[in-house]
Amino acid sequence: MGAAATILLLNPSLLPVDLGWRLGFGIGGLLGLGILILRRHVPESPRWLVTHGYDEDARKVVTGIEDAVRKETHQRSLAEPGKALTISPAQELRVRSNRRGHARKIPRAIGARSLADGGARFLYNAVFFTYGLVLTRFYGVSAGHIGLYILPLAVGNFLGRCCSAAFSTRSAEDA
Repeated sequence: MGAAATILLLNPSLLPVDLGWRLGFGIGGLLGLGILILRRHVPESPRWLVTHGYDEDARKVVTGIEDAVRKETHQRSLAEPGKALTISPAQELRVRSNRRGHARKIPRAIGARSLADGGARFLYNAVFFTYGLVLTRFYGVSAGHIGLYILPLAVGNFLGRCCSAAFSTRSAEDA
């Protein structure tokens, strides 16, 4: 969406370029502020609350959800007999300890994954941070049209992340 917005914001026939950049950065700030405000009103997942030792808070969240569903569906009971889910607090949730355990079991895989992730981030940032500069300086593309060139990369990145997340979820379910 940001890449698509640059098509309008950086078009010199619609807005002065310096104003377009300022609006783009302002929109980014407003989105961040909106997330902070939204975050204050969205409850934590009951599963997260239980695994971190907040049993009573988890019960309140689940009770609130069940009450809302009962009012909408006019049902007395939502639970199916014998279908209760038991979640217990995790013994140790530190990321560092999990990394140590994985590193001992599969050190080569961890190293290869770290190198691949680091390389991908480096190349991604190198492309996105310099692409506009290369287009304007070496290919004569006007600043107002850079968004048209960045949009396919942003769409590809989004689809790649969606496919990666779907694959990771599927792999975890298969394990």
